Formats: sequence, structure tokens, C-alpha cells
Amino acid sequence: MAEFSLKYLAKFVFEHKVERLAINGGFMPLHYVKTNQLTQLLLKDAQLHSEDLFILSQYLKHNNSITHIDLSKNKIGLKYVEESKVIEFKMKNQDKLKDFSFQQHFYDSIGLEHFSLALSNDNRLEHLDLSENDLGPKNFSLLQKIFKVNTKIESLNIADCWIDGEQTDYLCTSLKRNNKLKYLYLRNCRIGDRGSQAVAKLIENNSNLIEL
Repeated sequence: MAEFSLKYLAKFVFEHKVERLAINGGFMPLHYVKTNQLTQLLLKDAQLHSEDLFILSQYLKHNNSITHIDLSKNKIGLKYVEESKVIEFKMKNQDKLKDFSFQQHFYDSIGLEHFSLALSNDNRLEHLDLSENDLGPKNFSLLQKIFKVNTKIESLNIADCWIDGEQTDYLCTSLKRNNKLKYLYLRNCRIGDRGSQAVAKLIENNSNLIEL
């Protein structure tokens, strides 16, 4: 979906009191988010893509009740592409697929950019699970402002998000301001030496961390 169409759709559904909406994946409880009826937003394995996250984020910008968000096992860092086009891409690039993940070709940032804006308005987030979303370092960098503002996060799961050492370093620098953090999951993040050193310093400075 083109960015202009996506923004028009977001404006339309917000103004017309749409209760639930499904674009590329499962239904999102938009009305309950908008009217602050939820404290937990649980959308695990809902097949949400970047476009879905963009729409959802327009509602999160107006929400002040949600403290727990689970978006694990989705595709929020990727634009929606029909399966036939994915297969076509694989066929045309068979010789290159050994050198890079084909999904990088479909990375998209608009959803993550607005998600970050929505969660940087105040300091109430306590639990955030983005695990098993292929984000990559560039996309993850858009989320860094969330961790600068939200210093009450107790559990952060970004396992299998495929970030790198540089982004891990920036993340840990922000998390040093957080004395509530107890659980941090970084499995399969390719953090390297730089990231490992940053995590070690975070553990040294935060005695509340009980699981990594």
C-alpha cells in the first residue's frame, strides 16, 4: 500500500470510530486502544506488517493506559508482499541468497518510525516484546528513542530481531537510566564484541537484572 493511501486510511478509520481492523494480518483492537480500555496489548503472531503497525501507532499516540505490549512473531519491520512476488524474487536472486537474507529487500520503516513516536510521548511502558521480528540494525535504530524516554521498562525482549553491536551499544547506554529493568533478551542479535562489552557494563551498573 502506498504511503499516501496508508495515511488516508489511518485518518479515515480514526475519524469513523472503527472498532477493529485487519489489513495484512489479524484484527487490531483499535477502539479499545483509542478509548484507553486496555493495559495490555497482546498481538503475538498476528501476521502484522509495517503497514499494520503504522495504523496501530496512530491510535497508540492517543493512548495513556497501555503498559504491556507484545508484538512478537510478526513482520513489523517488513512491508507486505504477495507470496507470489516473494517466490519470484527468490527465483531471480538464487545466486545472491547465500550472501544476504532475502527479507532485507523488503525492509520497511514507516511502521516502526511511528511506533517509536507513539511510545516516546510519556514514561509508562513496563513490558515490551518485539522478539522474532526481523528488524535489522537500521530499522531498530528508529526505536532507540523509546528506551531513552521509557525508564520503567522491567522486561524487554528483542531476541531474533537481528540487530548488531552498534545498536546494542546505543541500547545499553539508554538502559543505564533504567533501574527497573529485570529481564533483557538478546538471543540471535549478532551483538559482537562491541555489543558484548556494552551488555557487560549494563550488568555491572544494574543490580536488578536477573535474566539475560
